[in-house]
Amino acid sequence: MGNDSSDQALFSRIQAGDAQAFRALVDTHSKPLITYVTRILKNQSEAEEVVQEVFVRAWKNAGSYRPEARATTWLHHIAHNLAIDVIRKRRPNVSLEFEDDPAPASTRPTELLEQKQRATSLKDALELLGERQKMAMLLKYEQGLSGAEIGRVLDLSEDAVLSLLARARAKLVSILEPGREP
Repeated sequence: MGNDSSDQALFSRIQAGDAQAFRALVDTHSKPLITYVTRILKNQSEAEEVVQEVFVRAWKNAGSYRPEARATTWLHHIAHNLAIDVIRKRRPNVSLEFEDDPAPASTRPTELLEQKQRATSLKDALELLGERQKMAMLLKYEQGLSGAEIGRVLDLSEDAVLSLLARARAKLVSILEPGREP
Protein backbone atom coordinates (compact mmCIF):
# COMPACT_ATOMS: atom_id res chain seq x y z
CA MET A 1 0.00 0.00 0.00
CA GLY A 2 1.14 3.49 -0.65
CA ASN A 3 2.48 5.79 2.00
CA ASP A 4 0.72 8.98 3.09
CA SER A 5 2.78 11.43 1.03
CA SER A 6 2.71 9.35 -2.15
CA ASP A 7 -1.08 8.91 -1.78
CA GLN A 8 -1.50 12.66 -1.34
CA ALA A 9 0.60 13.29 -4.43
CA LEU A 10 -1.40 10.70 -6.39
CA PHE A 11 -4.69 12.31 -5.38
CA SER A 12 -3.42 15.75 -6.31
CA ARG A 13 -2.56 14.42 -9.75
CA ILE A 14 -5.86 12.50 -10.02
CA GLN A 15 -7.77 15.66 -9.12
CA ALA A 16 -6.01 17.28 -12.08
CA GLY A 17 -7.23 14.44 -14.34
CA ASP A 18 -3.97 12.46 -14.50
CA ALA A 19 -4.98 8.96 -15.67
CA GLN A 20 -1.49 7.59 -15.05
CA ALA A 21 -1.72 8.58 -11.37
CA PHE A 22 -5.13 6.93 -11.18
CA ARG A 23 -3.67 3.73 -12.65
CA ALA A 24 -0.96 3.80 -9.97
CA LEU A 25 -3.66 4.14 -7.29
CA VAL A 26 -5.56 1.17 -8.74
CA ASP A 27 -2.38 -0.92 -9.00
CA THR A 28 -1.45 -0.17 -5.40
CA HIS A 29 -4.82 -0.68 -3.74
CA SER A 30 -6.94 -3.06 -5.84
CA LYS A 31 -5.61 -6.39 -4.54
CA PRO A 32 -6.13 -5.67 -0.81
CA LEU A 33 -9.57 -4.22 -1.56
CA ILE A 34 -10.60 -7.27 -3.60
CA THR A 35 -9.40 -9.55 -0.79
CA TYR A 36 -11.37 -7.58 1.81
CA VAL A 37 -14.58 -7.37 -0.23
CA THR A 38 -14.36 -11.04 -1.27
CA ARG A 39 -14.25 -12.01 2.40
CA ILE A 40 -17.36 -9.97 3.04
CA LEU A 41 -19.36 -11.06 -0.01
CA LYS A 42 -17.98 -14.61 -0.41
CA ASN A 43 -18.00 -14.03 -4.16
CA GLN A 44 -14.92 -12.94 -6.11
CA SER A 45 -16.76 -11.66 -9.19
CA GLU A 46 -19.10 -9.54 -7.07
CA ALA A 47 -16.08 -8.28 -5.13
CA GLU A 48 -14.31 -7.31 -8.34
CA GLU A 49 -17.41 -5.39 -9.45
CA VAL A 50 -17.59 -3.60 -6.09
CA VAL A 51 -13.89 -2.69 -6.22
CA GLN A 52 -14.33 -1.44 -9.77
CA GLU A 53 -17.11 0.82 -8.49
CA VAL A 54 -14.82 1.93 -5.63
CA PHE A 55 -12.29 3.18 -8.16
CA VAL A 56 -14.98 4.81 -10.33
CA ARG A 57 -16.07 6.72 -7.25
CA ALA A 58 -12.48 7.51 -6.32
CA TRP A 59 -11.92 9.01 -9.78
CA LYS A 60 -15.16 11.01 -9.69
CA ASN A 61 -14.74 12.11 -6.08
CA ALA A 62 -10.98 12.57 -5.87
CA GLY A 63 -11.62 16.14 -4.78
CA SER A 64 -13.34 14.92 -1.61
CA TYR A 65 -10.30 12.93 -0.48
CA ARG A 66 -8.83 14.53 2.64
CA PRO A 67 -5.19 13.83 3.51
CA GLU A 68 -6.05 13.37 7.21
CA ALA A 69 -7.01 9.81 6.26
CA ARG A 70 -4.71 7.47 4.38
CA ALA A 71 -5.93 6.62 0.90
CA THR A 72 -6.31 2.99 1.91
CA THR A 73 -8.67 4.01 4.71
CA TRP A 74 -10.75 6.18 2.38
CA LEU A 75 -10.91 3.42 -0.25
CA HIS A 76 -11.74 0.72 2.33
CA HIS A 77 -14.54 2.93 3.66
CA ILE A 78 -16.05 3.20 0.19
CA ALA A 79 -15.58 -0.55 -0.41
CA HIS A 80 -17.11 -1.44 2.95
CA ASN A 81 -20.21 0.65 2.30
CA LEU A 82 -20.67 -0.74 -1.22
CA ALA A 83 -20.23 -4.32 0.01
CA ILE A 84 -22.82 -3.78 2.74
CA ASP A 85 -25.20 -2.45 0.07
CA VAL A 86 -24.70 -5.65 -1.94
CA ILE A 87 -25.40 -7.77 1.16
CA ARG A 88 -28.55 -5.80 1.93
CA LYS A 89 -29.80 -6.31 -1.61
CA ARG A 90 -29.12 -10.06 -1.37
CA ARG A 91 -30.58 -10.85 2.02
CA PRO A 92 -30.35 -9.38 5.51
CA ASN A 93 -27.89 -11.76 7.22
CA VAL A 94 -24.85 -12.98 5.32
CA SER A 95 -21.87 -14.13 7.32
CA LEU A 96 -18.26 -13.64 6.34
CA GLU A 97 -16.27 -16.61 5.12
CA PHE A 98 -12.56 -16.68 5.75
CA GLU A 99 -10.56 -18.56 3.18
CA ASP A 100 -7.62 -20.63 4.31
CA ASP A 101 -4.29 -18.90 4.20
CA PRO A 102 -1.93 -19.69 1.34
CA ALA A 103 0.40 -22.64 1.78
CA PRO A 104 2.12 -22.43 5.16
CA ALA A 105 5.88 -22.18 5.41
CA SER A 106 6.21 -25.60 7.03
CA THR A 107 6.52 -28.64 4.82
CA ARG A 108 6.13 -31.37 7.47
CA PRO A 109 2.77 -33.12 6.93
CA THR A 110 1.85 -33.15 10.64
CA GLU A 111 2.57 -29.42 10.97
CA LEU A 112 0.63 -28.70 7.79
CA LEU A 113 -2.33 -30.67 9.13
CA GLU A 114 -2.20 -28.90 12.51
CA GLN A 115 -2.02 -25.49 10.82
CA LYS A 116 -4.94 -26.40 8.55
CA GLN A 117 -6.97 -27.54 11.56
CA ARG A 118 -6.16 -24.32 13.46
CA ALA A 119 -7.14 -22.25 10.42
CA THR A 120 -10.41 -24.16 10.08
CA SER A 121 -11.14 -23.76 13.80
CA LEU A 122 -10.43 -20.02 13.61
CA LYS A 123 -12.61 -19.65 10.50
CA ASP A 124 -15.46 -21.47 12.24
CA ALA A 125 -15.03 -19.37 15.40
CA LEU A 126 -15.01 -16.14 13.40
CA GLU A 127 -18.39 -17.13 11.95
CA LEU A 128 -19.79 -16.96 15.48
CA LEU A 129 -18.82 -13.31 15.89
CA GLY A 130 -21.21 -10.50 15.11
CA GLU A 131 -20.88 -8.85 11.69
CA ARG A 132 -19.11 -5.71 12.98
CA GLN A 133 -16.70 -7.76 15.07
CA LYS A 134 -15.78 -9.90 12.05
CA MET A 135 -15.26 -6.84 9.87
CA ALA A 136 -13.16 -5.12 12.51
CA MET A 137 -11.01 -8.25 12.86
CA LEU A 138 -10.59 -8.43 9.07
CA LEU A 139 -9.60 -4.80 8.81
CA LYS A 140 -7.17 -5.07 11.72
CA TYR A 141 -5.48 -8.41 11.14
CA GLU A 142 -5.82 -8.94 7.41
CA GLN A 143 -5.70 -5.40 6.07
CA GLY A 144 -3.44 -3.97 8.78
CA LEU A 145 -5.51 -0.87 9.51
CA SER A 146 -5.14 1.00 12.78
CA GLY A 147 -7.98 1.45 15.26
CA ALA A 148 -8.59 5.00 14.02
CA GLU A 149 -8.66 3.84 10.41
CA ILE A 150 -11.06 1.00 11.21
CA GLY A 151 -13.24 3.57 12.96
CA ARG A 152 -13.37 5.65 9.79
CA VAL A 153 -14.29 2.60 7.70
CA LEU A 154 -16.99 1.40 10.11
CA ASP A 155 -18.14 4.88 11.21
CA LEU A 156 -17.14 4.27 14.84
CA SER A 157 -14.93 6.09 17.31
CA GLU A 158 -11.47 4.66 17.87
CA ASP A 159 -12.48 3.74 21.44
CA ALA A 160 -15.52 1.87 20.09
CA VAL A 161 -13.28 -0.02 17.66
CA LEU A 162 -10.85 -0.98 20.43
CA SER A 163 -13.76 -2.21 22.53
CA LEU A 164 -15.19 -4.11 19.55
CA LEU A 165 -11.83 -5.80 18.90
CA ALA A 166 -11.37 -6.67 22.58
CA ARG A 167 -14.83 -8.25 22.74
CA ALA A 168 -14.14 -10.15 19.51
CA ARG A 169 -10.81 -11.48 20.81
CA ALA A 170 -12.40 -12.48 24.14
CA LYS A 171 -15.20 -14.30 22.34
CA LEU A 172 -12.70 -16.09 20.09
CA VAL A 173 -10.71 -17.22 23.14
CA SER A 174 -13.86 -18.53 24.82
CA ILE A 175 -14.83 -20.41 21.65
CA LEU A 176 -11.40 -21.80 20.81
CA GLU A 177 -10.26 -22.50 24.37
CA PRO A 178 -13.31 -23.22 26.51
CA GLY A 179 -12.59 -22.77 30.19
CA ARG A 180 -9.70 -20.35 29.64
CA GLU A 181 -10.24 -16.81 30.86
CA PRO A 182 -9.70 -14.21 28.11
